[in-house]
Amino acid sequence: MDNQETRECLGCHQALPLSSFCKNKRKKDGVNIYCRSCCSREGERYRQTEGGKEAGRQKTRRYYRKHRRQILDTLYQEYHTEPDRREARLKVQQRWEASGKGNVWRKTWRKAHPEQVPAHSAVKHAVIKGTLIRVDQCSSCGKPGKTVAHHHLGYAKEHHLDVIWLCRSCHYWHDRKKA
Repeated sequence: MDNQETRECLGCHQALPLSSFCKNKRKKDGVNIYCRSCCSREGERYRQTEGGKEAGRQKTRRYYRKHRRQILDTLYQEYHTEPDRREARLKVQQRWEASGKGNVWRKTWRKAHPEQVPAHSAVKHAVIKGTLIRVDQCSSCGKPGKTVAHHHLGYAKEHHLDVIWLCRSCHYWHDRKKA
């Protein structure tokens, strides 16, 4: 067995060509001691542990913080320019709400945002009574369709019905501008 062309993997104990091993700068010869498939299997096993899951979440958070503006700009552009994606998202959202997971999320949200709940309820009841009219066009981008009430003056009781009607994506962007 020629050490230049093959190497034994310490995980599966098979003699494999060097192309089956990942690079590793820490090793003297620059090649990992485990083959790619063993590394992949061990990585998957680690990602299933609590430590691996937390490391994955932290990695995602770091990436998002570093690339936040690019991610949000891309999402905004896709949502406004690609109607097929928009329809697909609406179908996914409807499936998610039908699964019942939305109720758990809603309860969690209500606990986390107690100042917003009365304002949302006031708008809902005003629309039902007819004292507040829901418009079918976004007041920001002008797109027709379902709109959401945006409490642009805040959630104080005197501002409960001071809303502008926005599509979901514009509502998202108005909230981000505040933050």
